[in-house]
Amino acid sequence: MLPTQYLHRVIGYRVSSAGDDFDYFCLHDADMLPLDCNYGMPSAPLRLYSSILSNEGTRELSSVCFGGMVSISRNDFAAVNGFSNRFWHWGKEDDNFLLRLLLTGRNPAVDTKGSFSEIKDSSDRHRPTVEGQRTNNKALGKAYIKNNRQYQYKVARGLTPLLDEGLANVGFELIEKTENDQYTRLRVRLLPD
Repeated sequence: MLPTQYLHRVIGYRVSSAGDDFDYFCLHDADMLPLDCNYGMPSAPLRLYSSILSNEGTRELSSVCFGGMVSISRNDFAAVNGFSNRFWHWGKEDDNFLLRLLLTGRNPAVDTKGSFSEIKDSSDRHRPTVEGQRTNNKALGKAYIKNNRQYQYKVARGLTPLLDEGLANVGFELIEKTENDQYTRLRVRLLPD
């Protein structure tokens, strides 16, 4: 079984940075729409929002959270080896990414004017994926979350190396690349470790 979430960020980076076309990247949750956002080149790793408008109202977020919609230079992303390949489904991958940034001397910032709106009925994102398909298997989702917490606990306490996996060792085969005016779609096959 292979991770099914978050690798899209690492693979997208690897495919797009094969040339020197990009100086920075915006990593963006697909279920969020910008209300007030500056997608310009960041001087430091930058969380692009301080609040999110959801179905329950506006949520102000602390500066400790670093994920969701992030802008980061190509060099900073490479220096921290991207996102970890160890996280499945949902949770703690952003905490791990923040730790990678901090431990390599990169101090992230927060755009205090940035705001996003959660797409209504986006709760499907919390359902785990098995072989590319969403499942209602709640036990599987809970097992993934438990695994993520345990792994992050070990990393945060120095019980496992932080930067050993990520960009440098994600295995994949590019099957198809489709481009149009608005986006590029990649279809890949993940390879076992």
